[in-house]
Parts: sequence; C-alpha cells; structure tokens
Amino acid sequence: MAALQIAQQVGAEVFATASPNKWEFLKSLGVKNVMNSRTLDFAAEILTITEGKGVDVVFNSLSGEFITKSFSVLADEGRFLEIGKRDIWTREQVHKVKPNASYFAIDLLTIAQQQPQLIQSMLTELKQKFEEDRLKPLPRNVFPIEQTIQAFRYMQKGKHIGKIVVSYNPELKNISSSEQLNNISVGANGRSPIQKMPLGFSEDGTYLITGGLGGLGLLVARWMIEKGAKNLVLMARSKANSQQKQEIQALEALGGNITVAQGDVSNKEQLANILENIQTTTPVPPSPQPPLSPSPPLPVPPSPQPPLKGIIHAAGVLDDGVLLQMNWERFNKVMAPKVQGAWNLHNLTRDKPLDFFILFSSAASLLGSPGQGNHVAANTFLDSLAHYRRSQGLPALSINWGVWSDIGAAAKRQVDAQMKARGIGAIAPQQGLDILEKLFTEESTQVGVVPINWPQFLASGATSPYFEDFAQTKETKQREASELRQQLTDILPQNRLSFLVNHLQEEVAPILGLKTNPNPQQGFFDLGMDSLMAVEMKNRLETGLSVTLPSTVIFEYPTINALAEYLVEEMFPSQWESTGVKTKINNEETSLSQTLEEDINASQTLEEDSAIAQELEELENLLKNRNND
Repeated sequence: MAALQIAQQVGAEVFATASPNKWEFLKSLGVKNVMNSRTLDFAAEILTITEGKGVDVVFNSLSGEFITKSFSVLADEGRFLEIGKRDIWTREQVHKVKPNASYFAIDLLTIAQQQPQLIQSMLTELKQKFEEDRLKPLPRNVFPIEQTIQAFRYMQKGKHIGKIVVSYNPELKNISSSEQLNNISVGANGRSPIQKMPLGFSEDGTYLITGGLGGLGLLVARWMIEKGAKNLVLMARSKANSQQKQEIQALEALGGNITVAQGDVSNKEQLANILENIQTTTPVPPSPQPPLSPSPPLPVPPSPQPPLKGIIHAAGVLDDGVLLQMNWERFNKVMAPKVQGAWNLHNLTRDKPLDFFILFSSAASLLGSPGQGNHVAANTFLDSLAHYRRSQGLPALSINWGVWSDIGAAAKRQVDAQMKARGIGAIAPQQGLDILEKLFTEESTQVGVVPINWPQFLASGATSPYFEDFAQTKETKQREASELRQQLTDILPQNRLSFLVNHLQEEVAPILGLKTNPNPQQGFFDLGMDSLMAVEMKNRLETGLSVTLPSTVIFEYPTINALAEYLVEEMFPSQWESTGVKTKINNEETSLSQTLEEDINASQTLEEDSAIAQELEELENLLKNRNND
C-alpha cells in the first residue's frame, strides 16, 4: 500500500492483486484494476486490459509460479522490483525469460548497512511528505503484548490489511483492517496537540524536581525561582546535609517556598504519597520560615502545595564497570531511579494538566560511553518515554545533557581527561541554563546538548552516519590520516616498532582514562578495557593509520607490544618478513576470538523461518510461565 500511494502520486496506472476479501478496500483507494492474488489468472487479465503491452514496473513479493507469470506481463524494457525473501532469481533466469528487463532484489537491511546515506535521504523525504499530508500512514491492527502469539497467528492467516503492531499500551485501540488510509491517525487519543512550554513559571503552581538535592537539581531550582517559580518540591532519597540546607535557605531568601520531600522515586507508594500532598487548591502564602530543621523521616511534605504544574526528573546514580563483570544488582542500581522512577512519574501524573514533563537524560545514550552500559540503557529509556508521551498527546522533553562542569557525579568521578581525549567538552552552568530556557520555548521531544570538537571527535573513530552532518570531507580526513602514515614511512624501518608503541600508548591512555601511558606489556583488558573501548580503539587506529583492521584485532593482540608488531607487519610486510619476528597470542585469547567469530557467523546464517519459529516457541513458553505464576 505504500507503493500504491507513491505510484498514484506520480500518475501511474495501477494494477493490484489481492485476495477477494480485500478488493473493496483497494477500490476505495482509487484502484480500478483489481485482480486475484490467489490464482495465476491475473497475468491474462493484465495483458487483455493493456492490449498485450503489459506493464512497465512489477512490484512483487510472491514466489514460485507467480514470479514467472509476473515476468510475462512485464514490458520488454521494464523493471522488476523483488521485495520477497524467497525464490530470488539469478541473472541467467531473468535473461532467459526477459533479456532486456532490469531485475532488482531489494533488501532494505542490506541497503541500510551498505548505503546508510541513501536510507537517510529517503527517510528525510518521506518525513516531509507525511508532514505535508502527501502520504498517509498505513492501516494497522494493534495487539496488546499479552497477545503476541495471537498476533503472529493472525498474520499467518493473511487476512489483515496494513501492519500488525504489538503494543505495551493497553489503551490503544485495535484498529480494524477495513479502515481506510484517510481515516487513520497515529497516536491520536483525543488530547489537544502539544503547545510550546511557557517561558516563565506560575506562582500558583507547584513544580517537582526529582534528584532535587543534587548539584544540578539545586542549580535548576534556583534558576526556576529566578524565572518566577514560587513553590518547589525537591525530592531526594536522603535528608539534606549542611551544605544543601544552606542552598535551600538561599532559595527561600529569593522568595521560594521550598519543600524537601524525602523518598525514592522508584518506589511508587512513596512517590504517590508525595504527589497526594500537592492539592488542587492554592494555600495562603506561607509566613517567613525559621532556619531549615532536619527533614522529617516520612516521605510526605509537611504542608499542602498548590496544584502540580510541571516535573523535572533529574534523579540518577552511577555505578560504572565492564558489562561482563556487572551483576544485576549494580545494573538495577542505575536503572531504578531513571527507568522505574520515570515510569512512576508518568503513570501517576498522566491525567494531570502539566505544563511540562522534562527528563534529564544523558548524551551517553546518543554517543555511547565506555563502561556505562547500565547508564546508557537507563537514559535510552528516558528518550523513548519522551517520544511515547508525545505520541499520546502528553507533554515531554528528553534532554541528553553532556557533563556539566563542576556539578554532579561526573565531576566527582573526574572523567574530564577521558572525554577531552574524545573531543567532548563540558557544559558551563550558565551555558546549560541558557539552553534549558531556550528549550522551554520550543516544541522538541528530544535534544542532545553537549560541546563537541567535531574534527577531534570524528578522528577518534566516530564514523557513524549519525554524525554525517558534522563530518569533514573525505579528502580532509584522508589528508589528516596520511600524516601519521607518512611519518611511519619516512623513519628508519628499525624505529617503526618503537614509534608505534609510543603512539599506541598515547591512544590507549585517554580511552582507558589513565593519567599516564600504560605499560606496553600489560593486557588491555587487565587495564580495564571493555568491548566498547575495544571498538573505539580499533576505529581510532583505522582512522589515524589509514588501515583496515579485523573487528577482533584488539582481542587477538591484547597488549600494546603485540598490537604494534601486528600493525608493522600489516603496513610494512616486506620489513616484517626480513626480521622473522611473529607475535604469539595465548590459547585463551585465540579461543575467545574464534568463539566470537563463530557465534557471529552462526547468527548470520540462521534461516528466517526457523528463527521466527524458535522465537515464537520461546515467547509462548514465556507467556505460559507468566500465566502460571
């Protein structure tokens, strides 16, 4: 149906095949020539209608004899677009039946991997056409997650029109497959469209900041009061310490009515208790408060608050480590305040008329961050929640903040050196607040805010199409990369190995966050390298030395000395053969590399049908166990 819309836009005459129960639907979309997709009679019908001329383009997903029949109606110099997965024809087969025709077997996954720029331009064009209402979303049948098995079985019957969607949202309507394209609206639920957030804050409303006693939470609280906010609830798991009490007193001196609510945002009951105290009526303005007394042990604020108008979710903790060495307790420690906390806030306030719902996410979910798999996963959820809320007509903004200078957990962990080595800077507090104010006046759903030195960042191996708009030209990259290569070529052959050892030490140190160059004989993984760092290391070497390296090179040559010897051998093979020196890798590392490659190859060679069947079986067993529990 997507192809149908595009064909109609360019003025093509469409011949469509479908099962008889779908004919009326196609006719309602303006298709005059509708034939049966369950028999081979369509070919004769098309030739009759076209007086033997056939069609210029065949768009096919069928298999077997249907392909042969489709070729029979293709004009001599026509184009055959195959989007099916079975019975892909060879060049010889095509030449035998239609020698002058063009045949295209289209696999979007392969195209996306090999030509990401093409996919990007196509998606950009489609987005514009949807915004201009030139294209319509496809019909969809929505099944709740508990009915995943039924969704697959329904798909197997082949009676649906459009897409089958499995949703976590129980409130989503199951849209009938008989609905027409012009009656479909994505994510509509009766709410009014999201409007721009106010530039100022209301004195008659309460604003909740989770993680409110953290450095960033207190900074934002001061900024909100300066911009007109009066009533703030700062939620935190712990009581305010002496320094935090001084900060709160300073906020009150500015005219703020500050309530410290002790509670865990990931605990739904504690959060509900705090929200229940925010009333629907505005109390009499409070009289001057004495110096802040110790926080009460209960997580309920001591006095009623005006109605809740907005939320800033800034809670979060860090517990970095290599993923393979991280247990669930450490993983959940980071996930709980971000993921469960945000989900609790969403569910408990989704029916309240909020002006804003802002999630303080991290640039780590956009750029990746070595040793922070739990942190990346948690913030990726925040980003997704923001998009989900907007699809439901609810306010939401996820801000992927970089590191704020002199503020928060990142400052305490002293990660500046490692980030600077990648070309990533820190956000000055006033700069961050200025950006936050600007975002309050925009309609964005997700925004990344991080200072980046793009030439340095891209030179570190960040070659993803995601950063294409910031990338230098290919010629400039090649010129910069050739400088180091030229240095290696110009020096005496016997000095190349030591030169590379020094270069690798300088490359490895910032990746691992080391203040000094590492011992060239010490293993990378003993120094704390993980798989993400290994990928970054490989990318940096490929960019800097203008070489192509295997994906497992860091595993196969896991010390600086071993890697330097390998690089000299690859880049200057004649020199290496004359020395007769070879690096031996221990059996355990070689075995690991072989196992990784075997696993990857095995996963890539699985047949689609058997893989789906296996996943269905596992899913069905999982659902059965869940029901039994």
